[in-house]
Amino acid sequence: MKKAILIAFLVIVVIAGAGVFSNTLGTKLPIYTTNPPKQPIACTQDAKLCSDGSYVSRSGPNCAFAQCPISKEPTPVTQKGTLKGHMTIGPICPVERIDNPCLPTPEMYASKKIYIYKADMLSKLRVATITPDAKGNFSIVLPVGNYSANMDSMSVGSITGIPEIIKIVNGGVVVLDINVDTGIR
Repeated sequence: MKKAILIAFLVIVVIAGAGVFSNTLGTKLPIYTTNPPKQPIACTQDAKLCSDGSYVSRSGPNCAFAQCPISKEPTPVTQKGTLKGHMTIGPICPVERIDNPCLPTPEMYASKKIYIYKADMLSKLRVATITPDAKGNFSIVLPVGNYSANMDSMSVGSITGIPEIIKIVNGGVVVLDINVDTGIR
């Protein structure tokens, strides 16, 4: 019986000692935390118009715009000109009669987008997309500068009038006429 009491006493001492040890250990261990790793940031591809007429894009860890170039005589942003023109599309029918012509629909004009790019030596940044109206007319006001106009190529037929380099001057109007030959014969 003395053995049983001795074993019971030892078990109680071991359990109590383990509890004291775990409580002591838990309060003395430092708690370490880690910050989650930073995820890469994707910058949008928009551009900022600088006072000299050039464009800069976003860059760096905070997606801030790059600094505009410093020039001695900046061109004010308020200087603008107009690009306007007319688009023709045809032929629409294999045989057209004078008394019953096949005319392009507004949807046909709307599907022929005109893309305006900033024309400089460093990049071809798209600055505008023009959709002709229901009769094929289009117009846009642009800051002073050099641009190029283009359209998506066609698998059948051809396009004349573009690609074209355009120089917009303050208060000026540039006329650009485009002919879309559908290839229907």
